[in-house]
Formats: sequence, C-alpha cells, structure tokens
Amino acid sequence: MLYYPKSQIKTNLYTNGEEYIVEQTKLPYTGFYYMVSTGETFIGSTPNEEDNQIKIIKISNDLQGSNDKSPSKWGTEISNESSPQGNFLKLQYPKNIDFQPRSLPVEYLTSPSTTEITQGEYKRYFAKKNNELIYLEISKNDYNKYSSSDPTVASDLYSALPIIWSINNSAANLGVVTLVERNNKWYGFTSYFRGNFG
Repeated sequence: MLYYPKSQIKTNLYTNGEEYIVEQTKLPYTGFYYMVSTGETFIGSTPNEEDNQIKIIKISNDLQGSNDKSPSKWGTEISNESSPQGNFLKLQYPKNIDFQPRSLPVEYLTSPSTTEITQGEYKRYFAKKNNELIYLEISKNDYNKYSSSDPTVASDLYSALPIIWSINNSAANLGVVTLVERNNKWYGFTSYFRGNFG
C-alpha cells in the first residue's frame, strides 16, 4: 500500500453496513474504516491496523430495484462531498448486481453413533475465524462446505478441520487438541474446551 501523510488520511470513520461492500468478497461491511486522499477506503480505523489493506467500495444509491443490464451503467463521477481531501472519484455500480449472502458457520455439537461408541472414537468438526481467536464446533455438512471452499459459505473468513475424538481417553483428546493448536496456529484452541476433554 502507498504511504500517505496524516494530512491526507481521514481516520475513525464508521459505516453501518448499508454504504460499503468489501471489494474482494462483495459482502456488506460494517465497522470502522479510513479514507485516503484518492477517495479509496480501507477497513480499520487507521492505516496502522492489521487489516488496513482490505479495500471497501461504496454502494451506489440506485443499486437496488433495477433489472437494467446495460454495461454502460459502469463509470465514475466526481463527488463534491466536503472533506479535507476535496473532490475525489466515486465508483458507480451497475444496477443489476446481485449480491448473494454467504452463510457463516453455525455451532453444532456432534454426537457419536452407536457404532462409533463401540469403536471408541468419532469425528468432530471445528471452525476458526481467520482473523480472530474465535472457535466453534460445526456439523460435518458445514465442514464439507468450508473445506471445499463452497461459494455458499464464507470460506475465506473461516478455516475448518476434523478431529478424531476418543470416547474414553481424555488425555488422548487433550494431546490431539494441543497438536492441532500448535500445527495450525489455532492459538487458544485448548481453552475453547474449558478443560473438558472427556
């Protein structure tokens, strides 16, 4: 990312999710952002934050409610919004863009089948939010979608993996969870279980 002096950056701006989308994912963005003198906007309250290179783009007011598929709807216009940076370019979006929301993982507690109880072990599935230490157990169906980067789920925001869980050996489960934490850099994953590895 290019360097901008402080005088060319407007920081601590906030959007409620109706103005901007993440450029790469086309999903609505809610939260803090900052703007540089070119009119570009990025996630984070200041450029010093970890996610400061994730670009967000403004949604045109007339984005919804039209089926006009004319390619001529793309373009730019000069905005006269009052800001320290003065005039800047604002991207216009075609009216026919269809934003398909993607689902996030849902907490699901896996239970062993009768056969798995006899075998003494079964598979459990877990997801981690990529930019936070947030973990949750998910269903096998959700795991399959996230591990295959299914476009209906936010696989760019969450990672998922399976764990073989022993029914009678809590020490083995602790060992597996510790190994997953270390090998996948899932820091704090052992804490998710709150000492319950049975």
